[in-house]
Amino acid sequence: MKFSPSEIQVAAKFLGLIPAFALFAVQAGAASNSPRVPADWIEVSAGSTFSLMAPAGTKYRPAKGIDSMIGTFVAPGFEMSFDYGGYSDPLNAEAGDTGYAARNLPIDGKVAKLVTAYSPQRSSDRPYFVGVHFSDIEESPIGSIKLTISSNLKNKNDYATLETIFRTIRFKK
Repeated sequence: MKFSPSEIQVAAKFLGLIPAFALFAVQAGAASNSPRVPADWIEVSAGSTFSLMAPAGTKYRPAKGIDSMIGTFVAPGFEMSFDYGGYSDPLNAEAGDTGYAARNLPIDGKVAKLVTAYSPQRSSDRPYFVGVHFSDIEESPIGSIKLTISSNLKNKNDYATLETIFRTIRFKK
């Protein structure tokens, strides 16, 4: 099969657009996984391990762990506890709670499990549970390093705020 010079030029122009379109599609996909955060939110770091965006006034409070890095993010109106290590809670126990829901979320190039549930037995004044679990952040001599961050909330409407916070997690390693 023979092509004329003008057909070759058209094909070359078309083929030149394919890499540009592919790059656009990848960037658009990445942008859809990045949440829109309020302008007054701040970046809060958990040492050199990870950071997240949260409402202004949020503070990181490290704690002493036995075999992992643990701590709390204290924000206006709620707290989030975390465990970064080989034995972090996979959030399976919540499956028996009322209104239990779990779904996977892409966060910082990893797949995380987001869990919500109504758990008045945990806390009568903060019965709404929300947590996120990363099962495979990196390998270590003890196996996979994991991260779980969770909170008990007063109001079910706060789930959206916590999900937005979770979607902003960025690993530093």
